[in-house]
Amino acid sequence: MLNSERAAHQILRELEASGLEWKTVGDTTPIHEAITYLTNNADQMNYAAARAAGLNIGSRTVATCKSVQVRMCRGGARWRHDTAQALLSLRALALGDRWDSAIALTLGPLRRAVFAAWLLTCPRGPAALGRRVYLARFDASMRVAS
Repeated sequence: MLNSERAAHQILRELEASGLEWKTVGDTTPIHEAITYLTNNADQMNYAAARAAGLNIGSRTVATCKSVQVRMCRGGARWRHDTAQALLSLRALALGDRWDSAIALTLGPLRRAVFAAWLLTCPRGPAALGRRVYLARFDASMRVAS
């Protein structure tokens, strides 16, 4: 199912052709239940296209949500909506390998202002090359790779 865009439909056809739809196992008819499920959900089970688009599939997201819920709902824990949202946003940046980019975008202007102030007070070095050269080098080093 992970590599074929029509896998769910193929499985559905094979189950229907098996002639075992109404075979019981205990009190259930598992083939009939599978056919019903695939009939209702086959169009949403295009995992190959989702993977090609770079989307997550599977239960990892659900497991992560449960883990976060357990941590935030511990005994004695109290969260305001805005602070909980801020914490979750930071966690998503860290887990999504976007932390460095976010920090560069957020703190870049502040770092530039601090660096510029330092240049104004620096007794030697910057005067030799000129403040603009130093700021240009600083700006180049702070650019975020796209």
